[in-house]
Amino acid sequence: MIQVGACQPPKGRGRTNRQNLTLKSEDDPAALESILAPDFLHVVGAGIITKDEQLEYMRKNPAPHTNEQKHFDDMHVRVYGNVGIVSGEVVSTDKGSTRRTLFTDVFAYRDGKWQAVSAQELPRKTP
Repeated sequence: MIQVGACQPPKGRGRTNRQNLTLKSEDDPAALESILAPDFLHVVGAGIITKDEQLEYMRKNPAPHTNEQKHFDDMHVRVYGNVGIVSGEVVSTDKGSTRRTLFTDVFAYRDGKWQAVSAQELPRKTP
């Protein structure tokens, strides 16, 4: 659930690139190409995948077009020097059903911009 723009650059490093990644573009490999760091790793149920594997999978398996509505909930942003950690929840609603996904994304401030270096999601269990 890569959320660019949530992290502010380290003091004295200028403003963050305003390439805010919306929830609708998270399924767009072209949008993610410049945001994911070359050493990006994505932790998923099947294992740990690289940036190239992530983008290749997305290109071969485009997300279906739906009327799904998404929004962030309970987002927490922490910045430690050149590292930013964003944790929160994505709430997806489609055809009367709601799905909640918890996520943590880690960013590194490199070459004047924030780049995602790690991401992990898991479905939220219903009580």
